[in-house]
Amino acid sequence: MVVDQCVRDQNGPSEQYLLRYLEDCYDMGNPIEHHVIQGLLNQHRCDWTTQTFDGCSILHLAVMNEATEAHELFQVVSLLMQMGALPDIKDGDGDTALEAIMQLAHDREQLKQEEGDGDSSKAAKHANMAAVRALLSCPKQVLESVQVFSICSWLKRYMPKEGHNDCLQTLTVRVVVDLVNKAWSSEELLAYLKRKCYNENRSVKAKRVKEYLDVGATPSHTQNGATAMLFVVLNPYSRYSELCEVFRMMMQRDPGVAAVRDGFRLTPMDWAVSYRNVAMQCGLQKANPAVLLALLPCILQYSPPHLDTGEVCLKTSGDGHCRSVFNQQASSTARMRFLEADRVLCKVSCPGGAYEWEEGTIVGLWYRERGWPSDHPGAAYEVKLDIGERVYVLEDSGRIIRSEAEGPPKTVSPNPNSASSAQAKARPGPRFQKQQRADGGWELLDTVSGKTRPTSPPDIDGD
Repeated sequence: MVVDQCVRDQNGPSEQYLLRYLEDCYDMGNPIEHHVIQGLLNQHRCDWTTQTFDGCSILHLAVMNEATEAHELFQVVSLLMQMGALPDIKDGDGDTALEAIMQLAHDREQLKQEEGDGDSSKAAKHANMAAVRALLSCPKQVLESVQVFSICSWLKRYMPKEGHNDCLQTLTVRVVVDLVNKAWSSEELLAYLKRKCYNENRSVKAKRVKEYLDVGATPSHTQNGATAMLFVVLNPYSRYSELCEVFRMMMQRDPGVAAVRDGFRLTPMDWAVSYRNVAMQCGLQKANPAVLLALLPCILQYSPPHLDTGEVCLKTSGDGHCRSVFNQQASSTARMRFLEADRVLCKVSCPGGAYEWEEGTIVGLWYRERGWPSDHPGAAYEVKLDIGERVYVLEDSGRIIRSEAEGPPKTVSPNPNSASSAQAKARPGPRFQKQQRADGGWELLDTVSGKTRPTSPPDIDGD
């Protein structure tokens, strides 16, 4: 009917008939016929910016038609592009035709999770891939790094394997092979790490991770906000020796990966510190601290100091102890900057994601907690902070422990006329002072910030 009407009105705008035909096919679930499109495009003009009431362009309606066989849809979309269809036109949701196809798969997956429905037939998915190949073949289709990574992610997560090679080959015609390899290997690395954690419940293997990194995988590439490093951190089954090598390789390849925050605004270090909670969520009775013990030293060694990676001194668990130094560790002890009874500053976390440098005294060397792997030498120091808490210093690094005389790292100086600055100058003596509350309890006053924390009563000797 649409074709007949178009033939009767040779001077009419072909885009209106083309748009109506494609919209009817999409709404009714009917396949698009190539010869019909060809006949409609024989008109003298076509305004490719024309859209339906819902904001769909001619190209959008064509590429999202899943009822058309793959080879036929490839020809239809290719014809539209040859005749002048604009791949950068956006629909009512702000998506280009390429983005709209990939969004279909995401919407189906979400519907499947929420309602147990929404999966699509293999034929429909092959139609999706055919439409994408047609778009990629057009020189007018923008293909930069973000598009290449998005396409590879879409293929790996949602599309059947037998169609991957055709799409990847089409990509390599348009962009450099190294970029395609980088994007595809990044997706394969994520798939491997997810499988080890959630399907096989097995340790990651440094050898396998190296294979992906060697062909260009990027550790900071994300899936739903999670990087490859985060997937390693969330695996409670990995061995300490494997993790040391995995984190070293990832940090050397991508030093900023440890600062990438997920959808909860947490860093990999934040999750590593919560390894006990991760184990509980996985139904494990025994927590695995290997991820924390392996990650923090790599962060301190490889990440730029200006990045916020969450490196801090950590609260002791209550079941730890400091051991005598073995002979084979004597050389390491000789290079340690502090000894017992030395006064130090420790970087610790505060509520809200902030950090503070707190004064304290070293009370032991080579601190260990129950469950730490036997091949880990122990944390460099145990420190009793002046505020009453005990922390362990996993590595002897100036980024988390400094001498009290050295002071904290330099920051922007506060306004000398501010209240906190005047308060600090007016109070001589130590920064932290114990004082008794009206109810008889004791608290520790920070004379600089004015904050107080509950503490134990002073010792008889005047502590």
